[in-house]
Amino acid sequence: MGRDFTHPDWNAPLDVAARLRAVPPEATVKGMFFDGPITEAFRRSGDRPGKPSYVAFKDYPLTEHIQVLVACAMAGYPDVPVREGLRRLGRDAFRTFLESLAGKVLFSVAGRNFDAALGLVARSYGIAGPVGTATVVQRTPDAAVIHMKDIFNMPDCYHVGVFEAAMDYFRKDGEVLTRVRTSSDVDIKMSLL
Repeated sequence: MGRDFTHPDWNAPLDVAARLRAVPPEATVKGMFFDGPITEAFRRSGDRPGKPSYVAFKDYPLTEHIQVLVACAMAGYPDVPVREGLRRLGRDAFRTFLESLAGKVLFSVAGRNFDAALGLVARSYGIAGPVGTATVVQRTPDAAVIHMKDIFNMPDCYHVGVFEAAMDYFRKDGEVLTRVRTSSDVDIKMSLL
């Protein structure tokens, strides 16, 4: 399992315009995922990308989310490549979902059980936005592989941070590797130590 998984290349170019063109018009994301990156960018730089406010469970265009994420990564983390900034913002997205009402209800089933939480990955991504899927496709004692399909908001960097934060939350040591099929279809491997 995972012979072709690699560490993400944080220095690789990120063609934001191409990613925006690939997003289907119906693709949305919940407003709750805007506030954390905007707050972090403002805290670190004084810049506040995006609208003055977002409603937590209202749907917003995924293209707007991508634009705001990139602006926040650049404003909040100007000393690192944009992909690394997006990774750092992704770590906040996991915490944001856990603290939401939907996240609290959903993850109350799992408690601090990592395997039980893996069973909730698909439902979590279904709540976050109606386009795209995240499915656990393999599980061994030392790894879990999640296939992300039609996830357009940078699964190869932003969502790496999401899964790193999940490993931290469940007190699992290891690393997150990727196998990039396309810019919106990426396998994530949580390799446990």
